Amino acid sequence: MPYLLIGIPAAAFFFVLIPIANTVHLLFLILTIFLFNISMAIYRSPTVALMPDLVPSEKRSTANGIINLMGGLGGAVMLFLGATIYAKNVVLSFAFGSILAIASLIVMFFTVKESRRIKEGLVITAPSSNESKNKASLIEEFRKMLSNPDKSQLFMLLAILSWFMAWNAIEAFWTSYGKYALEVLEEEAQKTLTFFTVSFVISALPGGILGARIGRMRTMRIGLLILIMDLLIGTTLKDLQSLSLILVVAGIAWGLININSIVVVWEHARKNVGVGTGVYYAFSSLAAVSGPPLAGIVFDSIGPKSLFPFSVFFLTIAFFFLLLVKTGEARDFDLDPN
Repeated sequence: MPYLLIGIPAAAFFFVLIPIANTVHLLFLILTIFLFNISMAIYRSPTVALMPDLVPSEKRSTANGIINLMGGLGGAVMLFLGATIYAKNVVLSFAFGSILAIASLIVMFFTVKESRRIKEGLVITAPSSNESKNKASLIEEFRKMLSNPDKSQLFMLLAILSWFMAWNAIEAFWTSYGKYALEVLEEEAQKTLTFFTVSFVISALPGGILGARIGRMRTMRIGLLILIMDLLIGTTLKDLQSLSLILVVAGIAWGLININSIVVVWEHARKNVGVGTGVYYAFSSLAAVSGPPLAGIVFDSIGPKSLFPFSVFFLTIAFFFLLLVKTGEARDFDLDPN
């Protein structure tokens, strides 16, 4: 909660300052956006880690599905209301978002009690003195991961890296693919990405429920196979309308994968879910900064039609990494004090 109390107000302030900075000077705008991102980073991982700190292991997939569903609904509402306000006053539209952020913080502060995890026995065993010392150390988490005879945590993170490289490439070059491979306007191609977003939001909760019922690993493997087959079919399609259906299926498959992946990372992190969340974002962020440039090199060298094969290649690698993950289901580590 302290990270939220610092990060959210700071982010709200710099967010509303963005349109003002835009009218002053480019350097001021860059500095404002930089400080806004830093403020967001302060509370992003702690916010995400708050749910698994309060929710038992077997319910985390479903709970994560609910969170993503609510986030999608919130984003849809903001797109509608924000656009309406933006048309009347740019600064006011940014201020509206900041006010909602502060309001959400107030609600969380008075309703979410972190001490509840102890009262309801959500911490199965008390952390050891060594664990307490290393609780906030990402370096220590990596050391434990590499030295652990069970490499499931490492393979899970490599799978996450691989499939984010695959999908980040699709998102980054979708408009270019539409322009050069399909010969449509970039804005038309951009609009079709909405099909992916909407289907992902709709499938978020079912993906979490399915992960809780048949297992997280099985659900993610099904999602990966669907996504691989979906994109392979996409390589044969030449019109934007048909590819819109490909995006719908991709969003459903992504819901099966993405909702359960961070839950497995939390499971491997045991009680240190904050550190686990940081490790998750370290690998997904690495994919975000490495995937699009690598895809761009392939795109320039081979041509726009290489986009789908590029993503299928990394999704296939992710699938094989996922086959090597043997632990991470609910309650796998109940009897493990570490």
